[in-house]
Amino acid sequence: MPPRSQSPGALTPCARPRCQWTHLFRNVNVPDAPQTAFIVRVGLSAQVWGNVGPLSAGSTQGFETSNLYLFGGHVMIGLAR
Repeated sequence: MPPRSQSPGALTPCARPRCQWTHLFRNVNVPDAPQTAFIVRVGLSAQVWGNVGPLSAGSTQGFETSNLYLFGGHVMIGLAR
């Protein structure tokens, strides 16, 4: 039987909150010109894997039954027309 973390039916808790701010720029001299959007998007992600231990195979460390916590984040800044 595979470890619980490798079971095909196991659920992995995951959270991915994200927020976005957009500001539209318009050329007042040309009313029919398309607007340009300035976008800032910020996001975080987190996962918890139970009883995974170290990621290296054959490790001699005594952490085989510890949990693995993964955290990350991203920032995206762009212009769209």
